[in-house]
Amino acid sequence: GALLKNRKPTCGLLRKAELAYLFADPERVGSAAVMPLIDDVELGVIALGNSDANYYSSDMGTLFLGHIGELLIRLLDRVEQGAA
Repeated sequence: GALLKNRKPTCGLLRKAELAYLFADPERVGSAAVMPLIDDVELGVIALGNSDANYYSSDMGTLFLGHIGELLIRLLDRVEQGAA
């Protein structure tokens, strides 16, 4: 849903449906940091979860998470080009 559409890192509390989509055991996740990996197509998502509902919050900076996401998109693009 909105987590992937906005293409930006997000930190904080997620909806139950979002947690269930991202994590194998969503009941154990209180808060999360999420970075969609989207170039021309959806490549994947980085999702970090913590059992503490206050560990990741919406007022946290997401610059580093965004940077890691951009690097992964570039690496995945290189891998895809090498496979072609």
